[in-house]
Amino acid sequence: TVRYNRDIPKLMKTCFLSVISDGANTRLGTIFTPYEYYYAWNKVDDKERVADGISSLLTIIKGAFAKERILAILRDFVFYPNDDRKYKAVVARYPQFFAANKILTNIKEHLKPNGDGKGGTYFGATGCGKTMIMLFLARLIGQRARDTFNNPTIVVITDREDLDTQASELFANAQHYLKENENHLRSIESRLDLQDVLSTTESGGVYITTIQKFCETTGLLSTRNNIICISDEAHRTQ
Repeated sequence: TVRYNRDIPKLMKTCFLSVISDGANTRLGTIFTPYEYYYAWNKVDDKERVADGISSLLTIIKGAFAKERILAILRDFVFYPNDDRKYKAVVARYPQFFAANKILTNIKEHLKPNGDGKGGTYFGATGCGKTMIMLFLARLIGQRARDTFNNPTIVVITDREDLDTQASELFANAQHYLKENENHLRSIESRLDLQDVLSTTESGGVYITTIQKFCETTGLLSTRNNIICISDEAHRTQ
């Protein structure tokens, strides 16, 4: 595989998933994933106990390769960045897969005008890949639930410049994945820019901003029900 990837890289681009197993240890990734980033798929569903050892092979077969599950993974949870010069590809880890789907379900259940508009809170430990969860969630909202949310506008909110930069770099490299052009997938530059975007945009778009750009003087930015805010580190400032 290493030789084919080196000598005929385009041949391997359609190979979305790769599994490494010795029977007792089983890991999932892509052919472009360094070995240390292969990840065990240790649950069949989000309520099951984590499996390990020999049972992990059966768990990954049931959890990642069942018919509907693998179709869902291939459709929405394999991310190819726009800049593919390094032939990178990222497949969701099982906590990211379950989290994005569960958050989407919760957002639908609380959708205004019948709901309270509060999509819920996800707690993840440091290093769990929350930015990737936000990306996968944005894909589900914008592509799988577009009609439900009436072609929504997604606003990704952070509370620090470094997180804003991290999110901006990831999302800016996901134009093809999110099916948005550079004019509708970008960082918000100022409070005036935020006000202009949300007050004039009728639908669609993914925008990244810091919470500091929201303030009382800005006033009501929009009356639409299809603006979905995804906030990183919400417990600190929001």
